Amino acid sequence: MNFELKNTIGRDFVGVFNSRLRFAFYILSFVLLLYVLRLLELQIFKHSYFSTASRKQYFTEVILPAKRGLILDKEGRILATNVKMYQIAVDPYHLKKLKANLKDVAWNLSKIFGGDLKYYIDRLRDTNKRYVVLVKDASPVSVAKFDSFLNSLRSKTERDIYRGIIKVESFRRFYPYEEVAGHIIGAVGSEGEGLMGIEYEFDEILKGRNGLIRLARDGLGEVRASGELEKIEPMDGYSVKLTIDVGFQGIVEEELKKAVSEFDADGGVAIVVDPWTGDILALANYPSFNPNHFWSFDPQSYKNKAISDAFEPGSTFKIVPASILLEEDTMKLYAKVNVDGGNSIIRGVRVVDHKPYNVLSFREVLKYSSNIGIAKLSLEIDGVKLYRKARDFGFGAFTGIRLPGESKGELKPPDKWSPASKIYISFGYELRATPLQIAMAYASIANGGILVQPRLIKEVLDSKGKVVKEFPIIPVRRVISERTAKILTQILEDVVNGGTGIQAKIDGLRIAGKTGTAQIYESGFYSKSRYRASFVGFFPVENPKFVCFVMLESPKKNYTGGIVAAPVFKRIAEQLIKLSPVNDENSSKTFTEISNENSKKVKEIDVGNKMPDLRNMSVRSAIEKVLPLNLNISIVGSGVVVEQIPKPGSTVFPGTRCILYCRDDLKLSSVER
Repeated sequence: MNFELKNTIGRDFVGVFNSRLRFAFYILSFVLLLYVLRLLELQIFKHSYFSTASRKQYFTEVILPAKRGLILDKEGRILATNVKMYQIAVDPYHLKKLKANLKDVAWNLSKIFGGDLKYYIDRLRDTNKRYVVLVKDASPVSVAKFDSFLNSLRSKTERDIYRGIIKVESFRRFYPYEEVAGHIIGAVGSEGEGLMGIEYEFDEILKGRNGLIRLARDGLGEVRASGELEKIEPMDGYSVKLTIDVGFQGIVEEELKKAVSEFDADGGVAIVVDPWTGDILALANYPSFNPNHFWSFDPQSYKNKAISDAFEPGSTFKIVPASILLEEDTMKLYAKVNVDGGNSIIRGVRVVDHKPYNVLSFREVLKYSSNIGIAKLSLEIDGVKLYRKARDFGFGAFTGIRLPGESKGELKPPDKWSPASKIYISFGYELRATPLQIAMAYASIANGGILVQPRLIKEVLDSKGKVVKEFPIIPVRRVISERTAKILTQILEDVVNGGTGIQAKIDGLRIAGKTGTAQIYESGFYSKSRYRASFVGFFPVENPKFVCFVMLESPKKNYTGGIVAAPVFKRIAEQLIKLSPVNDENSSKTFTEISNENSKKVKEIDVGNKMPDLRNMSVRSAIEKVLPLNLNISIVGSGVVVEQIPKPGSTVFPGTRCILYCRDDLKLSSVER
């Protein structure tokens, strides 16, 4: 009995021991597993995190700022450049380690860079940071004084102390012409980022790429004297050359400013364009701002109203219905219109002229800017045709200018017109256009009938001045025939010689132009006291070099385009011609000869090609047929062409999208066709 009892106790002890051993094994295994998982986390899953932290602890990086590219006018004059500035900083820990006399250091710094002594002392004592900015934008003069002070130090201890004062080179944007072309150039922010204008639109290529120096630290975290491990040189930004002529721009801005003051207007816009190339030679808004300290101006003055504000153009739009009538039948030129003494009701709509006339010819309707006359003439124009012609002239569409914030205006399709819409649209109401759209529409008349995309950027240059990208002249489409353009030019010249635009007339210079006066629509009604007065024209008529648009908003002393805007146009034109005289050799040439010569500038595309009928042709034959038209062809299916876009007979241009729908089987139902 006793033997059996002892044996049982022994077995229980062994069992308990084994259980505890297994428990300890499990605990150790679990702990080991935790260590393995932790190692996996550190070495694999969080490797990049700790690697980055390690690099931050043992290495430091100093940014080498890139120089922002220049902005130049067409002649290479600098509109935006960079001024070298310096940032002065301190490593407070370095001064503490060397037991520097902080009051002496602070006194020397305040004497050199200016500022309060306490300001410097507080920052020198901030040992929680290794880099504390003392002076954000130190002038070159104060930096030169600081360098001279350092050179005067004789004691090694003093020289070691002032190694803790860090000088970092930086650049600040500077605009030497101040307010001139401010709305075009734009401005940059405190971090050097483009905020508006060209500075914003081309920020990526202007800003370049910063470089850096990577330095090693010792065990105490101090940067080693020979610790430079890597240096990446900064890549300076590319420069942008504009089509703007700063001389023209200065004239336009000055005359616009005078006019706003003279007529007590709320503001104004003026644009000068080369009609053959679309080059913007000047573009001004008033009020303006100085991009060197733009933050001190009213933010409303930043707005580039020449491209962002769309308004009802008024009588300057009358060229659109007039061009349709002349394109359909040149005999319309001799038509007579009863304008009912300046007050008429046309299909239930009351239309009023600014002066009473009884019967006017087609020419006189435009010459004297008769709303009644153009409204009656436009009754026979199909609404869709009027809409399409307006779109052809560029209304209701983006011009494509390379500036941020462009508005495409407003041109409602005919299915959204009221019964009175065609009447109002004929003299420039119930649609909205930007000043640039109006200027480009008149440029198409000046150059013989072709709408050209406005060009503001001529080329992009690298830091060595080599051209890396050119911006081509882009003809958009033929809007009207050369014959119609010539007739409209003659009529617009009459407007200046004896019509509503007579105050734009300059002796010895042939000018064609049109006045515009439009009531401002506000709070659901047309104001009876606020107007937009405008004038747009081109000169010299025999070989147009300039298209100029002028608009004053809500002038108080007068409100008609002929009285308010035309004289401004005249003063601008007089000065532009002095700076860029007319070539007398062209005076004996015909309009057609001049047009042909200048068209070489824009490399005029073949306009007026008709889309052939490709249906029931094989794909290969269809492609061969349209190959000379340089279309952008897409093919859906294979076999025989059963449908096509554009339709046969449509006018197409190089680059027009053409879709050919094809089927293998020829037996197609009428529904499938």
